[in-house]
Amino acid sequence: MKSRKLIIFYSIVILLSSVQLSAQTIQQRPENWAIKVEICHLENFYKLNDSIFRSEQPDEIEFGCLGKIGIKSVLNLRSHHTDSCLLDGTTIKPFTVEMVANNFTDNEIIQSLRILKYGPKPMAVHCLHSSDRTGVVIAMYRIIFEYWTRKQALDELQNGGFGFHAQYKNIIEYVKNVDVELIKRNVLKM
Repeated sequence: MKSRKLIIFYSIVILLSSVQLSAQTIQQRPENWAIKVEICHLENFYKLNDSIFRSEQPDEIEFGCLGKIGIKSVLNLRSHHTDSCLLDGTTIKPFTVEMVANNFTDNEIIQSLRILKYGPKPMAVHCLHSSDRTGVVIAMYRIIFEYWTRKQALDELQNGGFGFHAQYKNIIEYVKNVDVELIKRNVLKM
């Protein structure tokens, strides 16, 4: 009987400790990082600001939900995949910049950032998981338009809870070494 009470006591202590640890983890998230938004069945949908959201690949129903919350356009970063048929019945305008996570170019980043700058807002950016291609585009958005440091952008990219895949070391190296002024000039020139 005494051992059963001890087991219950230690179970409660462990449970309370894990709840406290979770609360501390949530509190430590910087307030300028993207905020998770619960909508439809999207598990990786975050709001950067009133104009830009990031998401994994929505399906037809989820695009309908995005339209209902006022999303006006979507930037698809997937190669060989279109959103057009999934957007039937919505007023969401599709944009596409085909990227591959392990081999993208300055030009693809510039095209993506131009769409983010000049496309109808609010806009959702997506790839398959919203981890890597979306991650690098959002990191560059933060640097170019929100004047974040590379370190700040990389911290959110890697630790923001978006599922960044560490095998894409090229993404980290890109953000660390990209010629920011060159990208900015090319994004802003018309």
